[in-house]
Amino acid sequence: MMPRPFILLVTLLLLAAPARAQAPDPALSPVVEGLEVVAKAPGPALWRVSRGDSQVIVMGTVSPVLHQLTWDDKRLRRHLTGARQLLVPSRVTGGAKAALTFAVRDRARLREDTPLSKRLPPALAARFATDAAVARQPASKYDRWKPTAAGLMLLRDFDEAAGLSRGKPIITVTRMAGKMRVPVKSAGRLDVASVLKDGTRLDDAENLACLAVLLEQLERLAGAPGELGRAWANADLRAVNRLYTPRGQEQCPLLNPLLDREVAETTALVEQALKVPGRSVAVIDMSLLLRPGGVLDRLDDAGARVDTP
Repeated sequence: MMPRPFILLVTLLLLAAPARAQAPDPALSPVVEGLEVVAKAPGPALWRVSRGDSQVIVMGTVSPVLHQLTWDDKRLRRHLTGARQLLVPSRVTGGAKAALTFAVRDRARLREDTPLSKRLPPALAARFATDAAVARQPASKYDRWKPTAAGLMLLRDFDEAAGLSRGKPIITVTRMAGKMRVPVKSAGRLDVASVLKDGTRLDDAENLACLAVLLEQLERLAGAPGELGRAWANADLRAVNRLYTPRGQEQCPLLNPLLDREVAETTALVEQALKVPGRSVAVIDMSLLLRPGGVLDRLDDAGARVDTP
């Protein structure tokens, strides 16, 4: 059996870790806050980054969203028409080969003989059992996995039960670009093998911290699985920031390095596009845009003009 929890990890690590309900609203990127408009145009939020004769139209994305989510794509289609390229997040590489090697050689390092419920602190074990019921699964299904792997499996099962997709809306936009014959370029590569290896190095305390972060994400989504997607589709950036800003990722040591790397690589990708005259379009995860020091703030600091199209 393939180690599906850590293949899933590749697609989850860059997502925002949810905040606890009692926490104050997180800070918003100064650039985003300064460009906030009251009368919102239809569809998701767009920004324009320009330098000289070059511009990049940025659409922020979120994940997960309901499979059936509909959104107004007219503005995006208009900007894709005649665009030089579509810039998308890092491409996952080495998946099948890394998974097979990992399954044969290292899978046992994610397994435990003692049931998970007996390895977790009582309060965390109770949360896990409650969340498993929300995902329509018995908690015993995850008994023999280490906490982080169990949490990832549980989150995957919750997504399926709630009808959520972690591929959309980026998949939708990429297909749109293909039909419009717009070339697609990714920010970089996310190597499965290195992520799988990092996952086996977590100690007991780190495993518990990562599990808590994953359970928070499930619990935030459980009450209203479609709320995040609706806020995104209507450019409600305050709501998206409240629901999606990556507070808490510092508790899980797998999250910070990847998030920081994605901010740097995505900023560099937009900077590269700005060196060539013409228009590009970029889809960038909101977790890289809304936080202070994110992609738009860095581009503004580097002298690019950032406004709304």
